[in-house]
Amino acid sequence: MEFSNNIIVSYIEEDNEQHSLFHVRPLLDMNGPISEDAISSFKDTGYLRIAPDKKEQYSFKERMRSLGKFCVINLFGVEEGAGKIRPNRNYAPQFGEVHQFIIYSDVVQPLPKDLVYEVVTGGVEGKPIAQSATPTCYLRNGGRIQGPYNAADGSLSNNLVAIRPDSPSLFAVTLPNGQERLFYWPGSEQTSSVERVRLMEKTLDNSKEDAGDKSETAKATSKKINTERTGFVSARRIKENIKGGMSYKPVATPLDTLRRVIPSIVNSETMLQDAVSYLLSIPQFKNSINKRLKSSDKESPLITAFNEQLNSLEAERLRLIMEIEKAKEDEKAYAERVLDEITSQEKDKLDNIQKQITETEQSLSAIKNEQAKLIDMRNSIAGEISLLNNTPLVLRREGEVEPIIYAVQRLREHIQNAGFDISIDSARYLLTLLLLEPQVQLCTDTLADSGVLAAAIANALGAPQSYCIDDDENIASFNGGNGFSFAVVSRGSRQPSSFTRLILSDKAEPFGKAYRYMPWPCYYLVGQKTKLGFVKLLPCDKPISAEALMEELIVNATEKLSYETEKILSGIVKSIEEQGCILPVSLYRRMQNAILAVSNHVEGGVIKALDFALSSYLIPFAKNNKIKLNIPEDVFANLHITKKIL
Repeated sequence: MEFSNNIIVSYIEEDNEQHSLFHVRPLLDMNGPISEDAISSFKDTGYLRIAPDKKEQYSFKERMRSLGKFCVINLFGVEEGAGKIRPNRNYAPQFGEVHQFIIYSDVVQPLPKDLVYEVVTGGVEGKPIAQSATPTCYLRNGGRIQGPYNAADGSLSNNLVAIRPDSPSLFAVTLPNGQERLFYWPGSEQTSSVERVRLMEKTLDNSKEDAGDKSETAKATSKKINTERTGFVSARRIKENIKGGMSYKPVATPLDTLRRVIPSIVNSETMLQDAVSYLLSIPQFKNSINKRLKSSDKESPLITAFNEQLNSLEAERLRLIMEIEKAKEDEKAYAERVLDEITSQEKDKLDNIQKQITETEQSLSAIKNEQAKLIDMRNSIAGEISLLNNTPLVLRREGEVEPIIYAVQRLREHIQNAGFDISIDSARYLLTLLLLEPQVQLCTDTLADSGVLAAAIANALGAPQSYCIDDDENIASFNGGNGFSFAVVSRGSRQPSSFTRLILSDKAEPFGKAYRYMPWPCYYLVGQKTKLGFVKLLPCDKPISAEALMEELIVNATEKLSYETEKILSGIVKSIEEQGCILPVSLYRRMQNAILAVSNHVEGGVIKALDFALSSYLIPFAKNNKIKLNIPEDVFANLHITKKIL
């Protein structure tokens, strides 16, 4: 489907009121209704997910709801590479996200007043036309269609115009709910959509001038209207049918427009040459003029000009054809000469290099396989030794390279099976914390639930879990392996380590002296209360490469925080300082990294990422230091997780 430089009337809907999610489905453009084949290119439902543009993160929900059920996708003047429509990174039908593509909200706009009109049956002139989807509309009474009228109060929006029921500018459109609507898009049979948009702003001014110029002519015109010139065939379209106070303005045909502008063109040599060149570029016109010239005995100055232009263009066309043919021959000869110049020795050199690359890749693969076996053997022996001397041991395995979305889905599946309610966005944020932080506090209603959550996390990522509740400090670990490794502990540590500490907690705040030296984030999750029948934890999955996930996380992270986000965070930090407390620079930077890592990959964008970060970094810090966290009211209203914890 063609989007660039196009304006498309679309159907907009809030498909998830809980999370304020909207999607839009194209219906109609200047050329007519969007075909089912074009809609099917978006897969699944045919809708595009609307993503908030960075300039309206805080007004997105209200503006989308203000559009009603209809809007326009305005990509006029937007280049194809501008990225207003792109694949949805969160596309996951199995988890309810069935939109393969997203469109940014800044191109989703209200319906313009004078672009397209709905044809309404049953509306009454002079009264509000509530059933109209467009700001201005036409009224239909039997076979008579006239307008335009303002939908707000039923008053005339411009000079009264009648439309033929068989007009090619009338389009019947079927909405996603099965309802059929009729729309009138003026000029679709005469001008392109780009030309229509460029002329939109001039339409009102020109129509007022035309109404003044033609008022005297309309009075002198006979009641019998020439149907060939006006395009109307109904005898009911006469002056007596027009109500008092309305001006009569017939719809001009393309031929009328041509007759009106021809005199000004032929009086200018430059304009005449340009017009002739344009007309002769149209094959149908060129054939028609040739027939006319052959049937005429006398040559007028205009015909002479046409003939001269025709001859000039034909000579130029033949010259270009010859140059193209010569260029093709030169290109072929050059390619053959270059291929001949490649010696057999150079070919052998290329073959040897390719062979070396293949052998090196095979050797590397064999080394990796051998390394994985040695790591497993080492871990097995180390585990037995650990049992003998009662020393906690944390092991790391060699993991497979998988995309982040796969790891997120696996993490969510294991945690849900363990009895917790977790969304796809929350699972992505948890994985981000596990990649970025040396220790994470798991906060549930009970210590037992926190232990189950830790086990589900380890099993999902294929990491051997080590419970070090009795001895949090003397934990042994080995190098090697690129997967995850976790130590389940009862308190935090002052020093970073080669593994990730999962701190079990039944409190919604950090504890212990170690937090003062190396503060850590808290992740909150609530267990499900519903009965799911007999359920047991899923077994430990295949290990995933944490190194590969970290590389993908860095590549896809946002470069820097937006001005609005920095302003919000600066205000919160300032309020903390005013209470006599200093936020550690390291904590602020780690919180900033978490926001940048997830803001482009969760529904709700930077606001949702800010909600996650405040709840896991700043709220724990405020509770630990017994201070109040001051968040602006307009921002706080959209921070659902933060509101629950506070």
